Amino acid sequence: MLDAATELFATNGSRGTGIAAVAAEAGVTGATLLHHFGSKDGLLLAVLEERDKRLGGDWRHVVQPGGLEMFRRLPEIADTWIREPAVNRLHLVLMAESIDDESPGHRYFAWRQSALRRSLRRAIEAGQATGEVRADIDARTKAIEIAAFLDGIALQWQLDPERIPLREVVEAYAQTLVDALAARPETDRNKR
Repeated sequence: MLDAATELFATNGSRGTGIAAVAAEAGVTGATLLHHFGSKDGLLLAVLEERDKRLGGDWRHVVQPGGLEMFRRLPEIADTWIREPAVNRLHLVLMAESIDDESPGHRYFAWRQSALRRSLRRAIEAGQATGEVRADIDARTKAIEIAAFLDGIALQWQLDPERIPLREVVEAYAQTLVDALAARPETDRNKR
């Protein structure tokens, strides 16, 4: 049932997908679907939780080391999207539908975006604590920028996958981050 809902929500959005369509796709009755999830909103939240289970480990692997290694691992996120394009599309479609604070997914996406920025900020701060990342970088602002880039490039790729070389673009951005954020070696600072 979750796979059917994921596919339909990714294609038509949750607003454009009814319980009957999900039930038909899953080969169950609408009553069965409602018995398991309680409502369409319950189904939507279950789909989002399943998405996080499927991709959460990949994200933790990227940010876990912190510092410059986290930036070097960013292209692995592109690999995940390429491997699971429907799951990436689902995220983008449902996030766009959830901008309105009355929508059922709004609280989830506000929380998720906050958690994303927080994990990026902490990874940057970890690199600053070891002296690997420049101390003058505002970790909060840089985390917002990286999160915006990731959502933006995912959307660009979904709109035009034939013309957007996703992994290469994320690799180039990650290298730009490494180059811009790496602390200068001690000998370079002493030459000033």
